[in-house]
Amino acid sequence: MNGGDVHFVLKGVEEQVDSYSAVYNVAGSSDTQLPEMLKKWKIDKVYVVGLALDYCVKSTALDIATKLGIETVVLTDLTRAVAPDTGKAALKLMGNSGVTFSEYEEIIGFHQSVGHWVLQIVIVLFFVGLVVYCVVRYRKKKD
Repeated sequence: MNGGDVHFVLKGVEEQVDSYSAVYNVAGSSDTQLPEMLKKWKIDKVYVVGLALDYCVKSTALDIATKLGIETVVLTDLTRAVAPDTGKAALKLMGNSGVTFSEYEEIIGFHQSVGHWVLQIVIVLFFVGLVVYCVVRYRKKKD
């Protein structure tokens, strides 16, 4: 895998099972390849962005942090909530569950200042029609 591979992971493809998370559906089974990908690539930190903060981003971040045990960061300037009150509640729940928060400029500035990319993954949740795609961008540490 080179330093800029992008992978698309579909979520919410089972019409009878709700799937806000890009990791597990509400039944607790995984209908995506994301857990396997994170394990295979030995990912130790995940950045989550996209729509909506109070649903898909929250569920994905919580599953990665609590069920997979991987350090999880939500980039708050790259997500929006459906409603202000549910957004605040989502931030509180995620923070209490070990998810941390940052902004895009903070992480880009850090990586540029140390002169290399660390092993990381960014999960972007977005809608195309009625299908929710999870775009996984994987960057390897430069040799």
